[in-house]
Amino acid sequence: MPSIAAAMSLDKAAGFGHYARVSWAFDEVPSLVDQLGAEEVGRLYAVRTREELDDLRAGRVHTTYEEDNDPLGWIDDAVAFNDDLDPEVRLRMVIAAINEADDDDVLWCIGDQPVAHLAAVRGFALRLHQARTTNPKVERLFRLMQDYYRNVEKSPDAGWWDDGGHSRVE
Repeated sequence: MPSIAAAMSLDKAAGFGHYARVSWAFDEVPSLVDQLGAEEVGRLYAVRTREELDDLRAGRVHTTYEEDNDPLGWIDDAVAFNDDLDPEVRLRMVIAAINEADDDDVLWCIGDQPVAHLAAVRGFALRLHQARTTNPKVERLFRLMQDYYRNVEKSPDAGWWDDGGHSRVE
């Protein structure tokens, strides 16, 4: 299984200098995902999310990857925001990230960005709801998000996260 070091080597092999390239075009991301593998990119997203939360809890200011010279910042873009990637690939990355999440805080972060973003693609809210029946971590994520909307946001419902809510966006 590739590691963060392997991903950095991939960046270097792709001509990204000595692991300090922090600028990439969105059109490069699909190739990088193909080279590393969608599941590994999703796993690394969860690891990076855990590291960011640990930094915040320790009082270390977390800055953007450009300021940090983070050669793996493309992973965040690939999983959370890249609409140019095939939605099937995005789904595989998101499920891998969910499976790698080691606690509810990481799960919530994954739900708040990449899962919610993917759910906006026609048919994928339903696919995510269906994944609840076979993946306990996906079910746990849905319960966390439902609790958040009801108890923190004080919303009468949790939108598409609600049981049967996928029909609102299909």
